[in-house]
Amino acid sequence: MKISASLLGLATALLFSVSAPAPAAINATDDVPAATLLLPYFDVDPANPAGTRTVMTVGNRSATETLAHVTLWSDRGVPTYRFDVRLAGHGVSEIDLSALFGSGTLPQSSAGGFATCAGVLPPAPLDAATLTGLRNAHSGQASSLLGGQCASTPQGDGHARGYATVDVVNACTTLVPGDAGYFVLGGNGIARNDNVLWGEQSSFNAAQGLAHGDALVHIEASATNPATNGAGDYTFYGRRLGGTGADNREILGGNWIGRFSLQDTLFKTTAMIWRDPGNVAAFACGSPPGDISQRQVLVFDHQEQPAMVNNAMRLPLATQAVDLSNPSLSGIPFAQGFVRYNLQLSSATAPFDVANQSHVSHVTRSIYGDSGQATVWAEERSFIFDIPVPIQECNDGIDNDGDGLIDFPADPSCVSAALGVENTACSNGTDD
Repeated sequence: MKISASLLGLATALLFSVSAPAPAAINATDDVPAATLLLPYFDVDPANPAGTRTVMTVGNRSATETLAHVTLWSDRGVPTYRFDVRLAGHGVSEIDLSALFGSGTLPQSSAGGFATCAGVLPPAPLDAATLTGLRNAHSGQASSLLGGQCASTPQGDGHARGYATVDVVNACTTLVPGDAGYFVLGGNGIARNDNVLWGEQSSFNAAQGLAHGDALVHIEASATNPATNGAGDYTFYGRRLGGTGADNREILGGNWIGRFSLQDTLFKTTAMIWRDPGNVAAFACGSPPGDISQRQVLVFDHQEQPAMVNNAMRLPLATQAVDLSNPSLSGIPFAQGFVRYNLQLSSATAPFDVANQSHVSHVTRSIYGDSGQATVWAEERSFIFDIPVPIQECNDGIDNDGDGLIDFPADPSCVSAALGVENTACSNGTDD
């Protein structure tokens, strides 16, 4: 079964016709001053100072002092800990998550003109019990911070994984996004709508000599834009707010396209993927909530041959890192090409049907020690479309290319059972 020229044309159009972000526009992917910042993924080794580290840099673009409220979330989307940082006018603060999980050290700032922060800022280091509870909450173990329940997925290495949000607020608080009074339409709750925050993140491993970084995800607020001004709008915190839209924050997209290279042993690509988990609470250890569903993950090689990898590349968590060079995790049969992530839900979930926001970045690394991170291309946010992929020619029981050999691994034209089209003699890696 051959793929039609129209399908190849559609694949090409989807790969290259991505929406160009407009500066400071609601529901556009743009790095402009914002009311909320998102660190989509972090991975910290608390026991090894020379291991994986993650640092956020958060700044205030306003000449007036402002207050930033940081919330840590587990890889399942459970809020675990929160703290405040005062930023002077045009001030900058470093938030070292490695120092927080390693020794309980919080970023230091004074109360300034915020009366609610007196006695709260500057914060003392976490006591031993709280530090242990925080580490456990992010490494799949029962946590004293959560009443002995769990919040994350155990991976057996003791690393703390999750994501973080930073909101503009008008008072020091122990509330988290979604709690009553935290968001009130128009920026009239604890959280404000002032688009004044900017931020960056960096991750590095001194022992391995690796480092990479990117901008934090900047999420603007507007109480007047039709997409963010009230009930029924899918806003950034919308699923935690039951669809009230009280946060007035723009949403992130659900469709992404990124390049990858797995060429020999020289290159490696890791996908860091955040997905909206909704309103998730701590759970009994061993009984996590259901996985987040997904619609379609496709890969294309440079000849536009598609392969469906939905069954292999499972993305069930609120945040995860996927080594694309590991075939058991990604299912990718090609050395180079593009991944198209349609991360909308596979079935309707109230209150936003199948729509679900996400964020994807690719971290590339070479054998020579070079590494880098970049957000991949975002498609139009309202675009929910599955590319029709025919029966895989390398797994359909048919000799599609007439060479007397059928399917992978018998036919050398098939580099994988997931391959959509049998390679021609000029591209199958064999001296035919």
